[in-house]
Amino acid sequence: DPTRASSSELVAAAAAVGGASGGPVELELEITTGRLGGGLWSQWLHAASGGERGLMQAADAVRVIQQTTAAVGPVALTLHGAGDPMLHPELEQIVAAARGAGAIGVHVRTDGLSPEFDSDRLMGLGADVVSVDVLAAHAEAHETLTGTDRFLSIVRTIAACAKATRGRAGAVGMATPWIVPRITRCDEVYEDIEAFYQQWLMIAGAAVIDPLPVAVDGRRIAPLPPPEGVQRRFERDRVVVLSDGTVVGEAPAIRAKLARRLTAA
Repeated sequence: DPTRASSSELVAAAAAVGGASGGPVELELEITTGRLGGGLWSQWLHAASGGERGLMQAADAVRVIQQTTAAVGPVALTLHGAGDPMLHPELEQIVAAARGAGAIGVHVRTDGLSPEFDSDRLMGLGADVVSVDVLAAHAEAHETLTGTDRFLSIVRTIAACAKATRGRAGAVGMATPWIVPRITRCDEVYEDIEAFYQQWLMIAGAAVIDPLPVAVDGRRIAPLPPPEGVQRRFERDRVVVLSDGTVVGEAPAIRAKLARRLTAA
């Protein structure tokens, strides 16, 4: 059910539409820490991930994907982190290389603030899932969270993509790329969460409600821990590589194995 799925579940399910199967390791790869806008959203993400690290070169990103696949088998790749992957000048090449390296699904998570965030680019990325941190149901709250006035442009772009994918849908399931609007549960949008969810479920066929990426002092709403089963899966199957090559994440066995390969490569 895409309306209730996590990022890794979205990627694996979208890949399954094309015939892939199995239980891949989820690789979350940060390819940049750059992000446009200066609102709370950017502050929270940088606080959660440790701040600026710069751009990961495409060749290094490909090497990480190849080494992860060599270490643990096929991966479900999510491009996300402190920065917006849409700002990486070689994003399309990285997505294509991930395919060539055996990734069974590719998920790009963006906040839509890039000037190149448009329907043609999203539909042509080659990703199975593009999820968009819309963050709010109204322009005023979005501006508070992002420091920009891009809300209406982002909404129109997502709606255009959703219309295009509906036009390509087959007899079973949604066509790829799945376009998945996201909202983060926080004080600024708490009263709008249900309306956001229902609206985008009707328009795009999917929506995600995320916890805050980091605990913030003085906030009425705090990030909730993941359910026990999800946490166990993270500990077994999820690894994160930051844009400076640091390997983190909850899966210690995978993390250690990948760190050794990247150091030796």
